[in-house]
Amino acid sequence: MPFRLLLAALALGALLARPAGAQNPDLPPATARPTTAPAGTLVLALDNAGQRLNGQFNLKAYGLAVHLLNNKVPLRWVIRSGKGKDEPDFTALAARAVPRAGAPAAAARAFRAGPLLVLPRDTAGVRALAAAFNAAQGTAVNLYELREAATVDVRYVLNQRPVAAILNDGGNAAIHQRYMRLAGISGNDNVAPLRAQDNYATQVAVDLDGQTDCFTFASEPHSNNTAGGVVEAIRRFAARGGNFLAECEAVVTYENYAGGRFLTSGGVADADVRDANARRYPAPDQPLVQFEGEFRASVLGGSVTNWRRAAGSAFANGGYAASLLSSSTDEVLEASAADLYAGRGGLVFYLGGHQYAGTTEDDLNGQRMYLNAFLVPATTFQSCNVFADENGNALATALRYTICPGDSARIVLPAATGAPETYAWGPATGLSRLTGTTMAASPAATTAYTVQATSATGTRYIGVTVVVLAGGTLRIGTSGCPPLAGQEVVFQADAGADAPGALTWDFGDGTPAASGPAHRYAQPGRYTVRASGQAASGCPVQATTAVEVGAFQVPNVFTPNADGRNDTFELPGLPAGSSLQVFSRWGQRVFAADGYANDWDGAGQPAGAYYYLLRVGGCGTPVKGWVEIVR
Repeated sequence: MPFRLLLAALALGALLARPAGAQNPDLPPATARPTTAPAGTLVLALDNAGQRLNGQFNLKAYGLAVHLLNNKVPLRWVIRSGKGKDEPDFTALAARAVPRAGAPAAAARAFRAGPLLVLPRDTAGVRALAAAFNAAQGTAVNLYELREAATVDVRYVLNQRPVAAILNDGGNAAIHQRYMRLAGISGNDNVAPLRAQDNYATQVAVDLDGQTDCFTFASEPHSNNTAGGVVEAIRRFAARGGNFLAECEAVVTYENYAGGRFLTSGGVADADVRDANARRYPAPDQPLVQFEGEFRASVLGGSVTNWRRAAGSAFANGGYAASLLSSSTDEVLEASAADLYAGRGGLVFYLGGHQYAGTTEDDLNGQRMYLNAFLVPATTFQSCNVFADENGNALATALRYTICPGDSARIVLPAATGAPETYAWGPATGLSRLTGTTMAASPAATTAYTVQATSATGTRYIGVTVVVLAGGTLRIGTSGCPPLAGQEVVFQADAGADAPGALTWDFGDGTPAASGPAHRYAQPGRYTVRASGQAASGCPVQATTAVEVGAFQVPNVFTPNADGRNDTFELPGLPAGSSLQVFSRWGQRVFAADGYANDWDGAGQPAGAYYYLLRVGGCGTPVKGWVEIVR
């Protein structure tokens, strides 16, 4: 299948990065990726002590993080793998750099709750950006400067402008809009297209399919609305690599809908346990739970504050509990996550509680969990404001190719405009070679490549993303009736969530291809049936199955004269378990048998025509016809 190419300067649809060679960090257990943060690194603290304002955590620290990303400053999100709840991510000698007024002397401080780092090479202008943000917001978000090198565990390199779709399908979008405003993140509270200056827009779920606004994240507060394809659109968004969060009633609404099942195999039940005790956090080194203290949704209230897995329901899609009641005798969840996409993103987060409207620790940490989910990197299929590669190198050019599974993209780099260049590609996954201006790439999953172009005058970086679309799944088989020669055989197609449109059927007996799934085979035998079509992604999809067509004949006359030949209504090839009813020309039933054994001899009935109703092998579709008794 031909691939499509999109070329955009300083924008890249799926180049959402992690350190080279790292495993997927989106699900536990986390894998440590230690690296050195040099002296001079700026730290946006996200712990209570480092961002305390008026006696509580300053939520506008998240707003500053988004402001820096909007201005193309790559951030390293440091989360120490294997840490316990509220344990430090790293400790180092540091001094407050913003605001400078009244800053104490440098001292050893422990950074907790997932701090964000700006390496020295990226710090130009960052202090001014932070000071301008603080002035505009009337706040004092703290930036610290490391005075010594420190070993840190970088979970993500944030290198894309985050953009949220706050969904209003349940009519409660104002809840999540408020979290954004409290953090100093700007957006449009009306249902309208995204404006250039905004980091969120108010939408409905079906608008996620267009992706014209290039959303990295979507969220739905309290909602019981599944009409019009709401849940299906959310599933498609997550399956493409977008992140999604549901809160309160939306948790049980979406999880128990047949097209949902994001977290479990069999749904959940509202637990409604009111409990003010401390919680358990089974995965404290995951991004969602980067906060200090407690999040107790049942203390805050709401129609759904916590939930249990339904009987027999198992975690699916890598699902895990992020917050659990510790005093309950069974598993009661107040926060959870699952992953629907093999690459970066595709996470579905659940939070209990109707809204986090106050200033208590529970409220603030509920808001923080929402904002943590918003910051988690995603994969998107448009040119989505990616400004750096997986190592934080600013991109001079970004290319995007789209292929179907099993296809190959032929990549051609733009020509150098100055001195001759050499080109080094990475990672090697799916590449035909590692150097040169042209490349054949056939990765099995969406892959972001970085090309280092080096000349006598310097180095530039080119981002290349090869997006592998969903190929779709298709299975075909017969409808349950035994396939018999001369009788209609009906095939069924099961395409799962990525249903193709119209299918073309090749029944394997030399007849022309057909658009419908029903066929009559003239002769018994073994045939290979093929159905083909196009998945929702545009990629081809096909399936084959072998069908054994049995010999079967229904005679139209028999002669019950006791001569030993043709004395009964015999149906050659009739499968076991078939039933037969015979009626006179006046509609009177004269014979009936379940498990017909070819033994009706017309006893007691005069010569003439009779009408039969035959269910072959217990099949629901009857065979109707007539037979004549000749005496």
